[in-house]
Amino acid sequence: MWPIVGVTMYAWIPLPYRVLYVNSVSFLWNGFLCFRFKSKEAKEANGSDGGESVKPMERVTALRPLPDSLSPIQTGALIARTNDKMQVLYKDWSNNRNPE
Repeated sequence: MWPIVGVTMYAWIPLPYRVLYVNSVSFLWNGFLCFRFKSKEAKEANGSDGGESVKPMERVTALRPLPDSLSPIQTGALIARTNDKMQVLYKDWSNNRNPE
């Protein structure tokens, strides 16, 4: 679909309207996809599909869900661990980006 959009855009859409054209097509395409997959989920929930469905969040295995509520001490510890990990990752990234 997108190659057709690109060809029609460059062939017939004036330059000032190209962004509006692509955004409009993208909006309609995303609406179509949402409607299509929402209808598919509804069919699977009713059991008419017959197959086993996997919800998107069930596919993610690297992430752990957070508890429903954290105490202020647990929240502070979580933020500190995250900050420490981010600093390590940033140092690794910057060393790889600018080797000394």
